[in-house]
Amino acid sequence: MRAKQKPLRTAALTLVLLMMALLPWDGAIAHPLKFIPTGSDFAIWEWHGANKCNEIHADVAYDEDENQYLVVFDWDLNGSGNHDIMAVSITAGGQLVGYTPTTIYAGSEDDSHPAIARDPNGNGYLVVWQRRNAGDEYDIYGCVISDTIGAPFAIATWSGHQLYPDVAYATATSRYLVVWEDHWTGWSTPPEIYGVSLDSARTDVQYMSITDPDAAGDQTHPAVTTNGFNYRWLVTWQDSRNSSTTGYDIYGQAVSFLGGTLALEGSTIPIGVLPGYASAPAVSWGQVDPSASAYGEYLVVWPESGTLYGQRVDGQDHSLVAGSIAVSDYSSSKYDPAIVYATESEAWWVVWQDNRDYG
Repeated sequence: MRAKQKPLRTAALTLVLLMMALLPWDGAIAHPLKFIPTGSDFAIWEWHGANKCNEIHADVAYDEDENQYLVVFDWDLNGSGNHDIMAVSITAGGQLVGYTPTTIYAGSEDDSHPAIARDPNGNGYLVVWQRRNAGDEYDIYGCVISDTIGAPFAIATWSGHQLYPDVAYATATSRYLVVWEDHWTGWSTPPEIYGVSLDSARTDVQYMSITDPDAAGDQTHPAVTTNGFNYRWLVTWQDSRNSSTTGYDIYGQAVSFLGGTLALEGSTIPIGVLPGYASAPAVSWGQVDPSASAYGEYLVVWPESGTLYGQRVDGQDHSLVAGSIAVSDYSSSKYDPAIVYATESEAWWVVWQDNRDYG
C-alpha cells in the first residue's frame, strides 16, 4: 500500500481527502473530482492539553469483523522531540471508540512513521515504525495488536539507517511482508529496499534484499501490497538509476512465498520510466474482471512533474498492462497519493494532496 500512503501533515489528525479520481478496471478515468463526502469531515484526535502537540504520519486498516478502523499515528506530546506511536479505533460511522488514543509505544526513543496491516484470520494487526536510537541512527520496530498490545520487537536494528517502513498481509500465505528503505552501508552509498516476511506469531522470520545491492542509483520510499489470490506481494519504490536520462522513475519487484521460502519472482519491473521526477508511489491490488482471471491486477500511482500517473500491472506474470495513464494532469503540484480497490464497483479510488486551490 503506502497506498497508505503518505499522510497529510496537519496540526491535528483529521480525515481530509483533497482530490480524488475513480478509475474503472479498464484503466479509463471515470471522473476526477473534488471528493463529495457522505458527511462533514471530523477530527479523529486533536490534543487540547497545555502542550501543543502535532499528530502526524497516519495510517489506517479496516477490521471487517468488527466493522471498524484502526488508525495509527505518531505524536510528540511533551515537546521533547521524541515521538510516540498511538492508535485510535473508529467505527464505520466515524465514531471514536473509547475516550483517548491507545498508546502503542511511548518510551525515551523517537518513534515515528507507523504503518499498519491486518491479519483477517483473527490474529489482529501488525504495526511497524521507524525508531531513532541512542546512536542517532534509525531502526525498524513493530508490535502485534490483538486483544492486547504486544511488546515492541526489533525488526531491523543493524548499522546505518532503516527508514519509511510499509507492511502488507497476504492471506494465501498467512504472512506479513514488511519493507523499508535501508542505508546499512552509510550515506555515502546508495540505499536499497530491504524486507522481512513473518507470521503473526513470529515463529518463522525470513529476511531478504528486495533490490539489487549493486544497482545504480538510490532505491527509496517503498510501498507494498498483496495479491489476494496467490502467494505474492508487489513492492514498488522511487528509483534514480536513470537520473541522467529520465530522472527519477518508479520500479517494482514481485516477491513470493512458496515452499516455505521467501523469494524474488522474476526481474525488476520498470513501472514508470518517464522523463521527470517521480515521487514516492502507492500501490493496490484488485480482482478486476474475475471472469477473465483470478489473479487480478495491481495499480501503481505516483506524482511526476505535476501529473499524477497510473500504471496497471498484471497480477500473474507482472507484465505492464497497456501504457501509463494520467490520473490527473491538472496544472498543479501533487503529493502523497493513496489508493484502494473497491470490489463492488470494480474500481480503484485514488486520493492525493493537491495545491490547485492554494491561496
